[in-house]
Amino acid sequence: MPLLERHFESSLADGILTADERKEIYKAIEKVVPADERRAAKERRGAVETAERLQARAEKEAQREHRIANRVAKSANFLVAGVGYEGRERVVEKYAKVGDTVYLVRDPDNRYDRNAIEIRLANNQQVGYVPAEIAAESVSLMDAWFLQRAYITKLYEGRRHTIPVVQAYWYRPEATVQDALSPAAVRGILESRSTDGEERLRAKAKPATAASSRSGCGCLTSAFFVAVLIILLVWLP
Repeated sequence: MPLLERHFESSLADGILTADERKEIYKAIEKVVPADERRAAKERRGAVETAERLQARAEKEAQREHRIANRVAKSANFLVAGVGYEGRERVVEKYAKVGDTVYLVRDPDNRYDRNAIEIRLANNQQVGYVPAEIAAESVSLMDAWFLQRAYITKLYEGRRHTIPVVQAYWYRPEATVQDALSPAAVRGILESRSTDGEERLRAKAKPATAASSRSGCGCLTSAFFVAVLIILLVWLP
């Protein structure tokens, strides 16, 4: 028993019982139990150790798969293209800020580039496009439903207007990276937000204004004919 006591004392001296220390205690106990029970004790210990090894291996494999799934599949840092067209420079000046999340949206019907990828702000207003060479490399990932995460890192002051600099990342569809979004999630976010509320209000107001103008013209025309008719009735014999 002194040997067993020494194992206990040395193992518990620091108040922590490690896996290796526990195994040494088990072995020490096996040496002092009756011979007919020793074999069964060894078999039980072997089964426990095998189960622990399998569990440790499974946990290690799961961690490896998690790292692979969350690894960046592609990254790109670029100046947004096409800012100076269709009034996008005004959108940038009014709404774009460093650190803002931006959304990448496929534009397969684009007549200039079938690989075109739009860049939209959180309010769903477009500021431009991913440069053509980067879009050509990235479009297959987007079509394969890879997740995306993109944001403005800088606002570059160009000759004519400010140009956002965007950092974009793509991840595997099974990734669990925080803030990484699927194409469906991006579409849902943007569809819930106005593209340009002011323009839509103006568009709604235009038909009403035009109708009022036509109505006014109609009233004036009717009054003119009535006046002519009265004059004719008065002057004709």
